[in-house]
Amino acid sequence: MNRGRCMAAATRCFSSIQDAATAKALGLRFAVETGFRNLETEMDCLEVVHSFNNSNNRSSHSYLSAVLDDCKHLKTCFLFFCLNHVSRNLNSATHFLAKFSLSHVNQEWIEDTPSCITSIVAMESYPSTVE
Repeated sequence: MNRGRCMAAATRCFSSIQDAATAKALGLRFAVETGFRNLETEMDCLEVVHSFNNSNNRSSHSYLSAVLDDCKHLKTCFLFFCLNHVSRNLNSATHFLAKFSLSHVNQEWIEDTPSCITSIVAMESYPSTVE
């Protein structure tokens, strides 16, 4: 998102902890192919975030290690790159889009927000200040 705006989104279909890493790798590839050069991204899978951000940390899953290596290679395509962990309750747009992708596979939005998550993105971009 750019100041609360969704810059791009895509739907794909997966099936397992490897799904989170595979989805991130495909998302990075999509961002590179779309021409983004500065990327700040988040995910709620702490194991993947830690494995990705710690170059000395190798996953015990060989498939996951291969996907993370692909992500680390794709990271070099960006002028700026940052992967942060976010709690699941602050990542609901992503989860809603993942459920949406089960029946709407291989769709892409560039500089647009999918209508199915517009209200969620707006709420997550501007959190309530009520205490």
